[in-house]
Amino acid sequence: MLQIWKETQPLTEHIGVRITLAEKARLQEDAAQASLSVSALVRRRSLGRPVIAQADQVMVRELRRIGELLKRLQEEGDGAQRQQTAEVLSTVAAAIECLRHDRQKD
Repeated sequence: MLQIWKETQPLTEHIGVRITLAEKARLQEDAAQASLSVSALVRRRSLGRPVIAQADQVMVRELRRIGELLKRLQEEGDGAQRQQTAEVLSTVAAAIECLRHDRQKD
């Protein structure tokens, strides 16, 4: 279950950190993909909070939809189709898990 983190106290403090131009570009790109400001992205990453790219969220939603369709197909299919459908469902579940954790490793 995805947990949304909300700040309960005002953000009043500032920390200055020097980074390379390439690092700044990477942070800006990652923040844009997650629909966050660079500050929010850095804060979440440094405090171990989840950061999930919007594109990954859309992909996870679509994979779940496909998974539901496959489950219906599996319930209605004969023995041979059930085994193949189970294998595809397993692959879809692995892809979802990979997407959920991939962006947090960066």
